[in-house]
Amino acid sequence: MKRLLLEIGAEEIPAGYIEPALKAMAANLAQKLENARIDHGAIKTYGTPRRLAVEVADVAVKQKSLTTDVLGPPVKVAFDAAGNPTVAAQKFAEKVGVTIKSLKVQQTDKGSYLSAKITKRGLATGTLLKTILPEVILAVPFPKSMRWADLAITFARPIHSIVALFGHKAIPFAIEILKSGRYTYGHYFMAPKKIKLADADSYVAQLRDARVLADIGERRQAVVEEINRAAREAGGRILPDEELIDIVTNLVETPFATVGRFDEEFLSVPDEILITAMREHQKYFAVIDADDKLMPCFVAVNNTRTKDMDLVATGHGRVIRARLADAQFFYRGDVEVSF
Repeated sequence: MKRLLLEIGAEEIPAGYIEPALKAMAANLAQKLENARIDHGAIKTYGTPRRLAVEVADVAVKQKSLTTDVLGPPVKVAFDAAGNPTVAAQKFAEKVGVTIKSLKVQQTDKGSYLSAKITKRGLATGTLLKTILPEVILAVPFPKSMRWADLAITFARPIHSIVALFGHKAIPFAIEILKSGRYTYGHYFMAPKKIKLADADSYVAQLRDARVLADIGERRQAVVEEINRAAREAGGRILPDEELIDIVTNLVETPFATVGRFDEEFLSVPDEILITAMREHQKYFAVIDADDKLMPCFVAVNNTRTKDMDLVATGHGRVIRARLADAQFFYRGDVEVSF
């Protein structure tokens, strides 16, 4: 038994595409392994904006052999009056690749027929994966797909790399000019070099060392810890928003939260409007105080830790000021008109 890993490295995939694509990849791969008579264990998926990966544990190194009963001609046609095999019996034996002596008689609703047991020996799993894995990649569904360069294939975003490992061995195949191998990439800014994966088992650990949290659950927990830490530093706490946490989780490979601020004058606008402006447009988390009142600050989650995070916070503040100024303008315009 070996572990199977398939990773598709691409340019940044929209956050809403990632988890549905991973679910479809896992289901499709499971079905193809079943159809190929390859036993396997649990299937787990990993994903970031720049990669979709599926991992299958305890994959058999060889597909199961298949034994079937094949019916031949009727017994009365297969043997003459003296009990000697006729040409029909000989041709049937040749066709199924067995001797006449090994043929059996099988009773059916239509009478007695010659039959033979045919065993199809299982092929090596590595050989079958060369066909299965490209089919899985090309079948990943997206709301919108694109072509790039002069390739005929489509995907959510241009594919840069393909990792296909079965245990410690790479499974070689090509999709047009894209070739599979054992190389992936770390964090785009903090660890951009190629990573040579030793085997399928080391995938998550090697990416973690390269500042990428490939496990979505682990990355989501890191987002929660980061935004709560930042909110505490601002003297408040995060306004609960599980859906926004899910979205932000798939916008980064490793989360780094920072606190931004806006002018208190904007607090004269209803909370719902401020929260919507921060949440929908910028994916910022609102911060509330001990009395559940909105504070003039927010938490932004960045994909990179910079030398000067205060400068990053200032930039976020400039962006949200423009958003809130628009919201304030339209709100004041609306309240001037009665129902």
